[in-house]
Amino acid sequence: MTEETPENNVVSESRDRKSDSKMMDHRHRIYLTSCLYLVGFLDLFGVGMLVPLLPRHARNLGASPILVGAVGSVYGFLQLVSGPVMGRLSDMMGRRLVLLACLFMTMVGYTINIFATSLTVLICARVPLGIFKHGIATVKAYLAEITPKQERPLVFGRFNAASSFGFIIGPLCGGYLSEYEGGFYQVATCTAIVFAINVLFVYFLVHPKKQDSIEKSKSVAAFTQEEYSIRTNFFHSFKTILGSCGDLLLLQLLMSSGVMLYRSNFVLILEDRFQARPSVTGQLMSFSALVAVVSGMLVGRVVSFYSSISKLLLHSSVLLCFTLFGLTYAPTFFVVVVFTALLSMENAISKVCLTDLSVRRSSLDNTGALLGISQSVLSVTRSFAPFISGFMLEFGPYAPGLTGVCCAAISSLFIIIFPPERATIASEKKSD
Repeated sequence: MTEETPENNVVSESRDRKSDSKMMDHRHRIYLTSCLYLVGFLDLFGVGMLVPLLPRHARNLGASPILVGAVGSVYGFLQLVSGPVMGRLSDMMGRRLVLLACLFMTMVGYTINIFATSLTVLICARVPLGIFKHGIATVKAYLAEITPKQERPLVFGRFNAASSFGFIIGPLCGGYLSEYEGGFYQVATCTAIVFAINVLFVYFLVHPKKQDSIEKSKSVAAFTQEEYSIRTNFFHSFKTILGSCGDLLLLQLLMSSGVMLYRSNFVLILEDRFQARPSVTGQLMSFSALVAVVSGMLVGRVVSFYSSISKLLLHSSVLLCFTLFGLTYAPTFFVVVVFTALLSMENAISKVCLTDLSVRRSSLDNTGALLGISQSVLSVTRSFAPFISGFMLEFGPYAPGLTGVCCAAISSLFIIIFPPERATIASEKKSD
C-alpha cells in the first residue's frame, strides 16, 4: 500500500485537472460541432426555399430563357472566382469571422430579392450571393480544424446529412408559400430571416474557447486546399494531375454538364410541359434530394457488386443517357418523378466512381490538389451550363435535355474507347 504524501497529492490533482480540461475541451468541441450542424441545416434550408423559384420569377419579370440562364451563369462564375479568395481569407482571419461575413452578405443578397420587382434588381441580388455564398465550405473547413483526423469522416457524414435535410424540406416550404399572392416576395422575406437567424446564432453561440489555440495540422491545411482549390504550387500540381487524370476530369466535365443542362431550367420546362405549380416542383426537388441522400448511403453496396469500377462508370454514364432522354420526353409527370429518382441515384454512383479512380491514380501528395481541381471543374460547369441551357431553351422545351443526352453519350463512347481503369492500373504499377 502506497503512502500518501504531499507530492503524490500534487501529482494526483494535476492529473485530475488535465483530465477535467480534456473533458471540457471534448465537450466544447461537441458543442461547436453541433452548432455548425445547425448552421449547415439553416443555410441549405434557406437556399432550398428560394432558389427553385428564381427562374419562374425572372420569366415573370420579362426575362427570356437565355437571360435567365445568363443570370445563373454569372452566379456560377462569381462563385468560381471568389471561392479561393474566401478560402485564403478564412486561413488568415479565422473561420468564424469569414463565416459571419459570408452569412451576413448572403442575408443581404436574399434581402435584395424582397425588392426584386425588375430584372435589374434581381441580377444585382445575385452579385453578393455569387461572391459570398461560401458558408457551407467555410463550415466544413471549421469542422476540419476542430475535429481530430480519425473522427472527420463521421463528423462530415453527419454534417452532410444535416445540411441535406435542410434542402429536403426547404423546397417544400418555399413551394407552398409561393402559392399565395406575392408568394415570391414572402419566400424571399422568409429566406432573409433564416439567414439573419443564422448570423445571430453564429455571432452569439459559436465561439472557440479563448484558451484554445487551434493549430493547423497538415491534414487541416490539406483539407482547406482541397475545399477552396488553393495551393502555392497549384499550377505545378495542375500540370501533374492533368497528365495523370485528364481523361477523368474530362468525363466529370461531360457528365456534370449533361445533368446541369437539364436541371438549370427544369422548373421552366415542367411549367411549360405539365403546367406544374411551384408547390409541385418544390415537392419534386425535395424528393430528389431525399433520394440523393439515401443513394449516398447505399452506393458502397452497389460498388461492391462490380469487380471493375470502370465498368460501373460505363453503366452509370449509359444510365445517365437513358435518364436524361426519359426526362426530356416523359409523357406524364409521374414518369418525370421516376426518372428524377434514377438521375439522383446515377449522380451518386458516378461521383464515387470518378473520385475513386482519380485518387487511385494520383500520388498521396497531390490528393488534395486533385480534389480541389475536381471541385473547380464543377464550378466551371455551373458557370457555362445555365447559359447554354437557356440558349437551347429558346429552341423549345426538349432542346436542353437533348443537349444533355449528347454530353452523356459522348462520355459513354469515351469510356468505351479509353477505359479509365487501364490507365489506373498502369499508373499504380508505375508508382509501385
